[in-house]
Amino acid sequence: WIFDWTTTVTVASLTPAVLLLVVRLVNAQFDSRTLRYRFTDHALEIQRGWIVRRRSLLPFHRIQRVDETAGPIMRRYGLVTLQLRTASTQSDGEIPGLDQSAAEALRRDLAHRTGTDDAV
Repeated sequence: WIFDWTTTVTVASLTPAVLLLVVRLVNAQFDSRTLRYRFTDHALEIQRGWIVRRRSLLPFHRIQRVDETAGPIMRRYGLVTLQLRTASTQSDGEIPGLDQSAAEALRRDLAHRTGTDDAV
């Protein structure tokens, strides 16, 4: 048996990358399944997370803009992400993986509740 450095280095460098990719894919799958949002009287509450739970409250008076974004893969499946913009970079929120009609209805509802223009 002859020790081959190139094979060892290749396997040693690819193994962590493949494991990280698998962990991220599994986490993204569970994260999207645990995504919840609801309207309260004065805010939009967004909760997500599988391992680490994150809960955000975005008061309606702070939301300045609601954007729809979709990359090529999301467009292929008719999905969009609603990005909720505030004046603070720390308090922006997003709701990923909505179908087109649900995103449009939610965007219109948010525009009505926040008093922002409905134009995109």
